[in-house]
Amino acid sequence: MSRGQEIELKLEVDEGGAKLLRRHPLLDGHRSCAQQQVSTYFDTEECALKNAGFSLRVRQIEDQYVQTIKQQGNGSAGLFDRPEWEQQVEAPEVAA
Repeated sequence: MSRGQEIELKLEVDEGGAKLLRRHPLLDGHRSCAQQQVSTYFDTEECALKNAGFSLRVRQIEDQYVQTIKQQGNGSAGLFDRPEWEQQVEAPEVAA
């Protein structure tokens, strides 16, 4: 399992803003692409993970699954800085 520090910036733009952003000089020459992802979040009925400051997600990208645990960190207004751990898994469910 890899441990890293995630620094994430979330932007919300409409289609016109996205087109302008793609033409910005800092992004000139870089390709962009759309990618279908399905994210499933897990917790107990009592929200034990959330209450302890963690989230557990399995994300599917094509036929690959990546499990991610994120620890609550610093962040506001769409900018987050927090520890995270990722591991490829075979499926989104827990084996019985």
